[in-house]
Amino acid sequence: MKLLALVALVFSFTSAHAQLKEFKTDYCTFYPNGSLFNRNAWKHCCLEHDIYYWVGGSKKRQFSVDLKLRECVRSTGYDLIANMMYYGVRAGHYSPVKIKYDWGWGRVERDKFAPLLLKEELALKKLLLKYKL
Repeated sequence: MKLLALVALVFSFTSAHAQLKEFKTDYCTFYPNGSLFNRNAWKHCCLEHDIYYWVGGSKKRQFSVDLKLRECVRSTGYDLIANMMYYGVRAGHYSPVKIKYDWGWGRVERDKFAPLLLKEELALKKLLLKYKL
């Protein structure tokens, strides 16, 4: 019983202190939001990608989010663009120059690769619903 109370106390303390910066997006960072024929063709893909990058999470999650970006852009009919964006994002993870919207940029005083806390997971789901993603 004491162990259960201790676990509950630690969980509530950790959840209560998980803070996130306000979400912002520049959509397709350093890349157009669409083609010459449809200026916002894959903008929604970049928005969803930015939301996941804001909250961060494990390296496995980062990899799956990058794949999701590629598949989303591919679904708009732009296979070449999808691959270019995917490999550009993946290469950016190894660049010594980081942009302010790097993986987990919304976390305050938490490891960007730490698993999501309940509060972070709820904030993520709330934004995805807000933007109908």
